[in-house]
Amino acid sequence: MKSTLNSAKGVSIKVLHVPCNTPYIRKLQKVGELEIVNGKILPDHTKIPSDISYQWMLEHERHAEFWSSFEVCHIHYGFEFERLEIVQKALSLLKQRGKPFVFTCHEICSVHGVSPERYDEYLRLILDNASEVMTLTDVAKQSLQAKYQNVSDVAVVPHGYVVLPEEFRSERKETAPSVPEVLLFGALRSNRDTAATIVNLSLNTALKCRIAWVTRPFTHQQLAELSVLRTALELVKGNPRVQLELTLPLTDDEVAARVGATDVLLLPYLSGSHSGQLELSFDCGVLPVTTDVGFLSSQRGFWPAKSSGIPNAVMANWTDGKEWLYQARFMVAVRDALMALPAFKSSVDLGARKSFRALEHQSIVERHISVYSRVLARKE
Repeated sequence: MKSTLNSAKGVSIKVLHVPCNTPYIRKLQKVGELEIVNGKILPDHTKIPSDISYQWMLEHERHAEFWSSFEVCHIHYGFEFERLEIVQKALSLLKQRGKPFVFTCHEICSVHGVSPERYDEYLRLILDNASEVMTLTDVAKQSLQAKYQNVSDVAVVPHGYVVLPEEFRSERKETAPSVPEVLLFGALRSNRDTAATIVNLSLNTALKCRIAWVTRPFTHQQLAELSVLRTALELVKGNPRVQLELTLPLTDDEVAARVGATDVLLLPYLSGSHSGQLELSFDCGVLPVTTDVGFLSSQRGFWPAKSSGIPNAVMANWTDGKEWLYQARFMVAVRDALMALPAFKSSVDLGARKSFRALEHQSIVERHISVYSRVLARKE
């Protein structure tokens, strides 16, 4: 689908993403009908940041070349890391400059430690001012419209691939079939029960697997306040079954290579809406174990169905309020995943997954262009 406004002129729609340094946006960078202006060097040598902030936009209020560099602003996540009044002023500035903005609601609830009430304030502010709203699943759309009555229309655009289908190269380690690896990957977010999962995996010797924990360096606050983290670190120390990999920030290719080298990816979400790591597991042909929080079940519902009896993910029930059972259920899910692993591995066809992703990507691009074209048409 071509832009109804710009294709006839042979010009791409110029889009500013806030922020842009995510796999979700990078998949749109090679689309001819779209021009992402993040990273662009302006005539006065100012570079538009990939991780552009609302504060940066305010600081460049009078920068005419910046404001003329884009037609549409597309807001994603991370707004809760800046003061609410800063975000509000930046949105007002977009309106004053005649720049419509599209909002993709990736998370309907807070996942970065901001209180639910505070996060709701941010969401209401953005939803009240957005020209168009997008989200990743039908159930997320329904939830969004039920909670925020002023949101009448929401476009559903799936997350799509994390690894480019034509660029993914499996670097799977050759391990003995009897000793598969399970991997926990990522920082200690408040919406993931990572440390308790590590504790239980370390103690659960009935699970015949190696345990890999890849994480960023711990903060002073985490080490001082999280007793479960200290317990996990004590159990990891000297345990031959557990490998702790403390990493500096990794590139997308390095993340994909590490996930693609494992057997089972563990995603013990306590809360959340959608998951990029869940999509990455599909791209890499890795079996994920996750929880049924948010819209994760619906997110993987976009994937092609597996053969009868072979799961494309193993899910633990963490939504019935019986929190004392959650970790036990997750351990059962890990056990079930390890039992299903031989059949899963033999059934994975990375070529078919790449083909599916390529077709899905065409639809994702078309939906973005359609949304951008609508807001620009209303502007004219």
